[in-house]
This record gives sequence, structure tokens and C-alpha cells, in this order.
Amino acid sequence: MLSHQGCRKGVKDRSARENDQRRRRIEKLSQQRLRRAEVTAACRTESIPTPGDSKMHDASISHISSTSRVTDGPETLEMPSHEVEHGCPAMETEPKKTTDNRKGTAEQQKAAGAVIQKLMTAEWMVDIPEDLPTAWYVMPKPAGKRCLVSTEGGETIARSRGGRPWRFPSSLPGGRRSGRSSAGRCQLDCIWLEAQQTYFVLDLLCWKEYHLVDCPAEFRYFWLRSKLEEVRAGEQCSTNPCRFVAPSYAPCTANNLQLAYTADTGYERDGLLFCHSEALYEPGPNPLLLLWSDSNCSSRFFDYGSEQMASAVQQEPAKAERWRTMETEAALPFSALMDAVQGSMDAME
Repeated sequence: MLSHQGCRKGVKDRSARENDQRRRRIEKLSQQRLRRAEVTAACRTESIPTPGDSKMHDASISHISSTSRVTDGPETLEMPSHEVEHGCPAMETEPKKTTDNRKGTAEQQKAAGAVIQKLMTAEWMVDIPEDLPTAWYVMPKPAGKRCLVSTEGGETIARSRGGRPWRFPSSLPGGRRSGRSSAGRCQLDCIWLEAQQTYFVLDLLCWKEYHLVDCPAEFRYFWLRSKLEEVRAGEQCSTNPCRFVAPSYAPCTANNLQLAYTADTGYERDGLLFCHSEALYEPGPNPLLLLWSDSNCSSRFFDYGSEQMASAVQQEPAKAERWRTMETEAALPFSALMDAVQGSMDAME
């Protein structure tokens, strides 16, 4: 049983995190709009490199790599994390370049860590954006292993936090050594589902030398879906043993929010992802990319005060501090999201 003082402290802490996330979201959006305007202005001059120019690529990567990492206030809410192991029969592990196994493993893990740091990660939603139905997309997040997939020189390489790169052919540009797929290169932010031999592509960083990190999310999602269909990346065959599929991103209307929460997706959900339509792709936690979940749409989520959470905390007491079991207001109910969306839509009518 929570004490009255403990409840008041939890609500007070939550209010502080709400204000902090809202402030950082507004600041991030303003910064990215300015950055986008600068890129657009530069593209109008004759001195700007073309999209395929390596100088533009280097400048873009340098810019996003220098972006400061943002956390959700002084204490970031950490949720339970158990990930599916990565593996694919059609893949081959990269051979070690040293006879010292421990040294080789450390080098692989370091290299994989550097790659994973390029990925944009979601913040836990503690503040519901006022423009949720008009400026945000919602997607049922697949439960699986996060990884970065790259192609170049006729092969496809998937790298995850585990430190082991996996090499295999694909129909992506530069993904195999013969046919149209042998030319070009691309980078995709993915979630791997071993049971379905499928990479669910969350976002697109590069496609055929066109670097899209400075493009708004709305354009990246359109480009991603159309290009995957163009190369038939979702069809499994000997030259494309693992499927590449774009999950269903949709404007966060009341109907689309309900579908993302309850409709059959063909895969196990791990919460809902919300992304601002103008968000540029930047590495690290981003207040323009939010994650929400409850026990109905994620097997990794425990309702606060439930027997499942109490059992998990009893087995590992250290989790109590990380999960903040005393804060009954830590998890927003789905009804709060729906009310916010419907209220905003009613106000526009």
C-alpha cells in the first residue's frame, strides 16, 4: 500500500518530468526547423554538393554525430528490457581478424556499439503532446532485436548490440553481388524478428547514396515504403532470404490510435511508437520520438502494483528503484491518450 506522502511525491515528480519533456520537445523541434531551413538554403546555392556527393554525406554524419544526447530529466525512467536473440540461418557471421578470441570479441562489440550509437531512440512518454492527432504518427512497435542494416559492395550487413555482424544477400541497393541490387548503398534502422525471418524497418537513413537524416519523418516514411515495394524487399527468396517490411505508420487520429493498440499486426507488439512528422533523424534519445506501453500491448510491461511486478521485484530488488514502483502515475493509461486525441480533434471542429 502506498503512503499518501509517497503518492504526492510520485505525482510531483511526474509533473516535473512532464514539463521537462514538453520544454525539450519544443526546443528540439525549433532547432530542427532551423537546421532544415539552413540545409534548404544551402541546397539553393551552386556550391552545395549533390545528394550523392561524399562531402555532403560526411558533413551530415558529422552533424548528427555531434548532436547532444538528451535524457528524460535528471532521472530517466527505465522500463524492463529483455530482447530477442538475433540469428538467421541464411546469415554468416563475420570471421574474426585476430587469433585472440577475447580481443576479437571486444573489438566486435566496440565496433557494434559505435554503429548502434547512430540509431535514434525513443523517450518514454510522460507528457502527451497537444498536437498529437495533427502532427504525430503512431506505429505498433514490433517486439524484437534492434539493429542497423547496411549494404555496400554487394553484401548486406546487420549489426546489433550483441557485437556480431551478420552478412547475407538482399534485394536492397548494394545488397547482393549480381543484378540491379549490386549497385548503391543504404542504411536502415530495423527490428529483427527471427521467428518470421523479417526485418521491420523503423526508419531510413540512406538509400542509393541519398542521405535522408535531414529529411522530415513524413517524407522518410513515404520514401521507405515506396522504395521497399520497388525492390520487392518484402518477398522472401534465395537472393533475399530475410524480408524487409515497413510497419504501419499512420497519422495519430482516434481511429488509427485504436487500431495500433488493438488490431492484428501479424507480429507481437512491444508498445506504441509516436514520431513527430517534422522530426529529423538524430542519434540518441529524442523527445520527438516517444514510446508508450501498457500490459495489454507489451509482454515486457508490468502494471504498477500488479502481482507480476511484485514477483519480478522480489527476485531482483534493484529493479524497484529503476522501475520506480512507488510512482503510481508513472504509466499513462490508454484512455488518457485517447481522450487527448479526441479532445484535440473536437477542438479543431
